[in-house]
Amino acid sequence: MHKILKLAKPSILKIKDEEFYRRLSHESNMFLKEIIPNIPYVGGKDNMFTIILEINACIIALYKIMKKNGENLNSIIRLFCETTEKFFQKYPRFILKLIGSYMLSKRFIRKLTNLSNETHQMKYPNNWVFTIKKGNDEEYRWKAIYSQCAVCNFWMAQELEEILPYCCFFDVINSKYCNTGIQFESTIGEGSPFCIASVKKGRKVEIPETLKKFIKID
Repeated sequence: MHKILKLAKPSILKIKDEEFYRRLSHESNMFLKEIIPNIPYVGGKDNMFTIILEINACIIALYKIMKKNGENLNSIIRLFCETTEKFFQKYPRFILKLIGSYMLSKRFIRKLTNLSNETHQMKYPNNWVFTIKKGNDEEYRWKAIYSQCAVCNFWMAQELEEILPYCCFFDVINSKYCNTGIQFESTIGEGSPFCIASVKKGRKVEIPETLKKFIKID
């Protein structure tokens, strides 16, 4: 939580003062202690997506404390997006390029495919459930089709339905910096039964309508 708050500090100080930031640091940790026991178990270290839920526990804590102190939805989503951008801006461009290349590699596709096959066994009821389709590189490199999203379910369990339409903000920003050209056909957070996203090297990132006022693509 400390690392996230440190990244978020410049954005927080745009709308609040230093005293609020110090109080936020203390109170958000209190919220986090309550949230951590409710993180859905999806396989621990055997599931590379587990860290996503751990990060989202911090996001939930930050959201709740900002909301408690009177911040509106737009300012909170902007804070999330600005903080995520700062996270990626810490890394040299060649590192981000390498990450993007790996995410488009045959090795990563195999890893995702194996994981997706496991999710359909429903060993962990609160896990993501998805299918991977390999493309021909003309239309897309690979496509993910999610019928269940662990993050959306986690948010709903914490009564945070109002932020569901913005659930893919991290994926969009990740693609922006790693050059994986993500495009969404639909998202569970916006009410669709499926979240469908594809990636392709060099393709322009397509920002969902809900995020266009928070994320810019040069």
